[in-house]
Amino acid sequence: LPFMANKGGTQIDENSLWALGFYSGAKLAYDNLASNGIRLDVSVMDTENSSTKVDNIIKSVDLQKADLIIGAYKRDNVEVLADFAKRNKKPLVVPFTAQMGLAVDNPNYIQVNPSLKSHIKAIARHARKNHRTDQIVLVVQDKPEEKERLKYFQQANAEIEGGSAPKFKELVVPSSSRNINVRDYIKAGQPAVFVVPVWSDESFVYSLLRQLMMLHTEGEQIIVYGMPQWKDYNQIDPEFYEKLNVHVSSAYYVDNAAERVKQFRQKYINTYGTVPSEEAFLGYDVMLYFGNMVDKYGADMAQSIDREDYDVLHGRFDFERVVLNPEQHREQSGYFDQLENMHVHILHFQDFQFQPAD
Repeated sequence: LPFMANKGGTQIDENSLWALGFYSGAKLAYDNLASNGIRLDVSVMDTENSSTKVDNIIKSVDLQKADLIIGAYKRDNVEVLADFAKRNKKPLVVPFTAQMGLAVDNPNYIQVNPSLKSHIKAIARHARKNHRTDQIVLVVQDKPEEKERLKYFQQANAEIEGGSAPKFKELVVPSSSRNINVRDYIKAGQPAVFVVPVWSDESFVYSLLRQLMMLHTEGEQIIVYGMPQWKDYNQIDPEFYEKLNVHVSSAYYVDNAAERVKQFRQKYINTYGTVPSEEAFLGYDVMLYFGNMVDKYGADMAQSIDREDYDVLHGRFDFERVVLNPEQHREQSGYFDQLENMHVHILHFQDFQFQPAD
């Protein structure tokens, strides 16, 4: 991970904070594993966020002998490690990167963070569980990367419906426009559901929600689905989220009322003198789960973990085999490109906080 120990000065690099939080949680998992008789020989390596440094790391004796590799953070470094893991048939656990397609024909590549497609499928399933297809509108800007997401949603809906399913409505807004015509998609007396797979342009999301709020004040029932990054927006009034029934997908949710969460939090505070970050929960969950898996299955665990679902502190690990091009490998029984954690939470903004939706 990028501990960035090579950097001087008084400020800690943002990526260092991520790595330090992850590692501090992982260290508590070591203690848990050891108390259950699972003793791991762990080497901690600093990538320094450098591909050159990672090239040197993969030549080290520790990595050559490893039964399990966890990391890295930066996409370029993940690709280097993925190639090493593929050539040497070693399981590689990627805790952060959610980029699709980094692993091809690499069944030892284990992606902890669900991909965009997994988020889209979770949103589509939840929206269709509660609303008809003709009540749902997909909204994106006229940008190639955003319009590509429309296809994923339509595919997800087709899988839910089966056969020649009716499609979601689509509203493609000119990139420079902040005057979004949402009124044409409202039917009096019926809920209107707007699914907005946009995250990099907060001002666009704000403009859309502001115009939907006008319809809400006229008595229309509006439901909005957004992306995980919306939880970190700071421009949008929380009242918009509350009154527009905003839902977001999320790979992460910690139930602070759960007894085991309380116990972990207290142990973390007692050990480090501060409250655990999201990365600390993730580090604990990853090390505890994969420590148990490598003890149970050894270096061949990638062939078995899709049968080992597990409730972790920040949600659930539900790994499935992913085939990126099913048509190409239709005749190859048992073929898969990688493993991916498919568990995605749908959170509803209610009582001015995000909490699990029904």
